[in-house]
Amino acid sequence: MHRVVSKLPTRRPKERATNLPLAVVTKGEESLIAVDPRHHPGHFAMIAYGPPGLLAGRQPGESFGQVRVHLHGQDLQKNGLLTLLREQGISAGQIEWRTDAYTYARMLAKIAHAAAVDILGVDGFRAYLPKLILEKPKNGSLLPHYVGGELDGPPPQPGPRHHLLIRRIRQPERDLLIADVRLFANEGSPPYGTPIYSIVVGEREPTQGPTG
Repeated sequence: MHRVVSKLPTRRPKERATNLPLAVVTKGEESLIAVDPRHHPGHFAMIAYGPPGLLAGRQPGESFGQVRVHLHGQDLQKNGLLTLLREQGISAGQIEWRTDAYTYARMLAKIAHAAAVDILGVDGFRAYLPKLILEKPKNGSLLPHYVGGELDGPPPQPGPRHHLLIRRIRQPERDLLIADVRLFANEGSPPYGTPIYSIVVGEREPTQGPTG
């Protein structure tokens, strides 16, 4: 939905939807109506976590602890949706979304691992994440040990839509490799922007070269 509403790049622009479904409830019955993308909420939820357990001193297997949900999308007061709904006799409503902290963290782990392999090479570091990416996310998973970030998103940043940086934290016996990821960095309503994630992708020997 967000891709269409925000007109994000697509490999098949001619197949881009001209209408999007929107679930509405009238007189206790739910139905779907077709809405022009200009009027669709286009909301997407982003989960924000505290620091990865490995960096915060938590034990492997502990949960994420506190998380927050950042909801981003169009301003319903400005995009004409409320007027459209009133014209159809709908005077009140709510937006529902479903997401899962572990499934979302698994997605972030995929992005971070792929970036590390692209920059360092598949044999350029000892990877921590592949087994976690392949497993079904669940309570007790080690994902919270390696995936985290900041609970509060800084203001939106102009420029590239997504930001990604691989950095290292030097330790006596190893260098931890951290992928800092910010998706849709240029979106949000100041002072609120999207979260910054820090994912521990693996380690390198202290004598190995720069991260790239």
